Amino acid sequence: MNKGLIGKISLFSILFLAIIITLIFSIKPVSSDVNPGQIIQYGNLCGGNLCAVWVNLTRGDMFFADGNDVYVIANISCSPPHVCNSSMLVDANFSQVGGSSSRRGVFRQNDTAASWAIFEFNGTVNFSAISGSMTMSPKNITFNLSAINDTSGAYEPFVMPDLFGSVLLVNMSTPPGCPPAGESIQLPPAVPLLNGTLVNVIGECWTNCTADDHAQFYNSTHYVLCGPSFAGSSTNFTDVAANGNFSNFSFVIDIPGKVKINFTQNVSMDTQQKSQALFDFAMRNMMSGGRIGINESQYNGTDTTKPNLTLSAALTIYNFSGRFGIPSTKKPSIARRATYGIGSFSPCPSNICSGITWDGQNLTFSVTGFSEYSVETGLSIVLSNNTTGVRFNSTTNISYTNTRNVNFSYIPTWNSTVSPQTVTLWGNFTGTWAANVTNSTALTNATLNYINNTVATDGPFSWNAVINDTTGGNDTNTANWTIVVDTAMPTWYTNQSSTPPNYSSTSSQFNITWNDTLSPISTVFITIRNSTGVLINNASMTNSYGGSVYNYSIVLPADTFNWTSYTNDSANNWNTSDTLVFTIGKAVNPVDLYLNGTINANRTNYTYPQAINATGTTTVGTVFLYRNGTHIINGTSPQSENILLGNDTYPYKVNSTGNQNYSDNATGVTFYALVNKGPTNATLYINGTENNVSSTYPNATINATALSNVSSLYIQIWKNGTLLNNATSSTLNITKWEAGYHNFSAKVLGNANYSDSALVTYYVNISKGALAGSVSGSNVTLPSTTSITPSESNAGDADVNYTFYRDSTLVSLANGTSTLSADTTSTTAGTYTYKLNTTGVTFANWTSNSSIATLIITVSAASTTTTGSSSSSGTSTTGTVSIKLGIGKTNITMTTLATGGKLIATIAKYQDVAIRGMNITVLNNVANIKIAITKLVSLPSSVAYDIFGKVYHYINIDKSNMTDSDVKQVNMTFAVNKTWLTNNKVDASNITLYRWANSKWNDLGAVKTSEDTSEVFYTASSPGLSVFVIGTKGIQAEAPSVCTESWSCTEWSACSNSVQTRTCTDSSNCGTTASKPSETQSCTEEAVISTPSTSFSILNYVIVIVIAIVVCIVIFLERTKVTSFFKKISKK
Repeated sequence: MNKGLIGKISLFSILFLAIIITLIFSIKPVSSDVNPGQIIQYGNLCGGNLCAVWVNLTRGDMFFADGNDVYVIANISCSPPHVCNSSMLVDANFSQVGGSSSRRGVFRQNDTAASWAIFEFNGTVNFSAISGSMTMSPKNITFNLSAINDTSGAYEPFVMPDLFGSVLLVNMSTPPGCPPAGESIQLPPAVPLLNGTLVNVIGECWTNCTADDHAQFYNSTHYVLCGPSFAGSSTNFTDVAANGNFSNFSFVIDIPGKVKINFTQNVSMDTQQKSQALFDFAMRNMMSGGRIGINESQYNGTDTTKPNLTLSAALTIYNFSGRFGIPSTKKPSIARRATYGIGSFSPCPSNICSGITWDGQNLTFSVTGFSEYSVETGLSIVLSNNTTGVRFNSTTNISYTNTRNVNFSYIPTWNSTVSPQTVTLWGNFTGTWAANVTNSTALTNATLNYINNTVATDGPFSWNAVINDTTGGNDTNTANWTIVVDTAMPTWYTNQSSTPPNYSSTSSQFNITWNDTLSPISTVFITIRNSTGVLINNASMTNSYGGSVYNYSIVLPADTFNWTSYTNDSANNWNTSDTLVFTIGKAVNPVDLYLNGTINANRTNYTYPQAINATGTTTVGTVFLYRNGTHIINGTSPQSENILLGNDTYPYKVNSTGNQNYSDNATGVTFYALVNKGPTNATLYINGTENNVSSTYPNATINATALSNVSSLYIQIWKNGTLLNNATSSTLNITKWEAGYHNFSAKVLGNANYSDSALVTYYVNISKGALAGSVSGSNVTLPSTTSITPSESNAGDADVNYTFYRDSTLVSLANGTSTLSADTTSTTAGTYTYKLNTTGVTFANWTSNSSIATLIITVSAASTTTTGSSSSSGTSTTGTVSIKLGIGKTNITMTTLATGGKLIATIAKYQDVAIRGMNITVLNNVANIKIAITKLVSLPSSVAYDIFGKVYHYINIDKSNMTDSDVKQVNMTFAVNKTWLTNNKVDASNITLYRWANSKWNDLGAVKTSEDTSEVFYTASSPGLSVFVIGTKGIQAEAPSVCTESWSCTEWSACSNSVQTRTCTDSSNCGTTASKPSETQSCTEEAVISTPSTSFSILNYVIVIVIAIVVCIVIFLERTKVTSFFKKISKK
């Protein structure tokens, strides 16, 4: 090779590699960071401090109402090779405040090194686009850098770390009474009620509580928190947000109808923490009842996260009388607890509580600072019913006295802020309401005090007491009370009694009318004494009928009595009535007779052997019981007799003696008991059953048993009207009854106490017997012969005639006492039918003119060709037949067979050869016929399914030079081994032959023809030859439908661990996988080189290679000039 050419090629290669390496290294990316920066320029927007994001509202920071514009400044810092400049793409997401989710930032400035850049954004708050609550809710505006430049000017995508700025949405035109969902304000697990009781709450807050308290009863273990319903002049925080003056605003919480707090010093919540704390205070300060409190340790200005609420304020408590029961006449006093929740309340000093105003319903006062304040009643007085000498009823403000000198009592109370002076008694004692007397002794706080006054006349009077203090304040009881002065006794008239003439359980009634002019009757009494003066009763009478009538009732004994009434009125004046006398005589002593629970009535329904229970009763004294006039028993009531008596009528009598309230009852009562005869019944069993019976001659054995329900009585058995047996129990056994219809009856004979039973009858139907017999013999192949023998063993058949036929030829005839002769088989090949019949007259006990047994015998011609150890034979109407035998195989050949001709093949018994004969009739001329009969181990694949049953043999019959269209009919004889039938528990009558045709099994209806000691023989007809099964009978299902699989697969997956996978599904849902494609295959993985995360891509390498190729092509085309250039350099 030319050395110059080699040098040129080498030089070209070196230049090519140098260019490629230079280009690759020149574009290799360098790792760098882009992060939130610090705003250090742009007018010190962060108050001179460093910050990444500054959020500004035109009229203040942080708080935003609906419709406010939000302006945001964000600083982005960059590290080489990236630069921060106006080409950066920075977006802000305002969706949390209801604005756009993507707002592109506007570049404002960067430093000379391009290490940071400032962008400005703007958006608008839109509450309607925000889901959920917006009550002082902190929200975030987030930012994202989507693309950035590097120092080479390349422009690439980028993802910046999280950067966000916070705003606080305000929507509190009316502050909620309970914390809204989503504000993360935890409710306390327990709160104290106004009475100091600490109760558990269920974690719910209601603004519609009916209880005027911090919590309302919910269930037996928990309360529900009661939130205030803020309204009225409560601060509108949305307006404050619009004005932007959160550092100095007026704070009012107003719950109309309950409480209002009006801070007279402005409140500051210029940070998110303070605003959340103020909102938390508004939610937690559940102002109910007459108490207001702020925990000054939390809201005293020392905690920078909470506003200072220990400020001066005006407090108003509404609706005193409606909520606390304080009347408008009683001016409340104000108490204070120095430390929230600690210590007791004491009067509030004037330097702390001032400006108190009271309009009879609402109380307003000012405080210089907050702790805990309570409102109480300052001065009060209540009347007492403990007036000396005075009685009072259930209405405590109405009292009664029977003296005109009265002490009026009352209880005054006051607190330490009040100085009481006097109490004045007011009343209408002289007819005019006026002050009467004033206390003459010093008052005692909270205890009973008295004022004495004397009235001139009896009558009702109204009174009250007024307490006065040193400042002119006063109080009086909420209502006037009434006192009744009554010195007169009650009066009576119309004292009456209603008593029974003789002693009974009826009460004696006593009535009297008592009246009083001024005082109600207090208690009315009655005294009752007997004829000897002994006090029977001293009791209160009742006012059951209303008005002035008083009554009393009591059950009294027989005697003479007197009674008197006395009473007092409510003023304790007493009076007594006159005395009345009355008499109650003795009553007749009652008696009762019970006959087995039936009272005072004849009992005629006794049935022997039912016992009679006779019981005599009386109220008092001794009771006597008689039967048939004879005394039986006597004594204290009750007295009874329980006895078994025979069929008859028995009179029973009861009488008694008396006592103080009852006279003797010698007459008493008499009633009769009738004992009827007892019933009997007969039970008849025929062969152990209470029913009609059927049987068959000569096996008819009848057992008739009759039983009585009374073992001592005789029972009779009758047959067809003739008495057969009469005893206490009857049993009759009769064997071999004659055929016919018989009736059996049974009856029980009664006696003095039992009646005869009804006749019980059942019927016995004995049918004529069916004669039995058999014909024995076997098939034979000429020239051999055999004997065919009939037999019968029927007992009692002397009147029966038996006939034995071969086809229509009578072989022998005999009656039941003789023996039929046997027959020797014919010397002519063919099929012969032997029958054993009965003929002649009608038999008394046997059926006649019936076929008893049948046997078909085949006499076969001698075989011309045989194989194996057994012989077979065949005949044809036109040709020569040849039969060959093997184990499980039979081959039949024939030379020719004309239309309508028959092929008759008799097959000898041979191992596993079940087909023993074949008779084929053809429709067409056929020649050189070959038939192969083969026992199969299993069904061939052309057969879709097996029979439903037990299989003896599978058999395939092939044919050559003949089709099914040539065949008119095939008659086959086959044999089944008896040992197989026994081992498989199959009855010989349950065997048939099946042929497979038209894709299903067809039952050919095999008929059993005969049997020998080892086999049972059958015949069947078939329209053709194919696959056969010898098996048990049964319904055969249609051929099952064939499901064709249809598979489809997804694309192969990427190569992983040298394996690719895919998923294949069968749209036919066959449930089989015969033709399912493979779902895995091996593969070779491509090498992947892991590199640091850069902005370099495959496209860059492609561009470099293309440039290198272009440069090389240019050098090659200009190689002459390039070579000359290098030569000049080398010379120099």
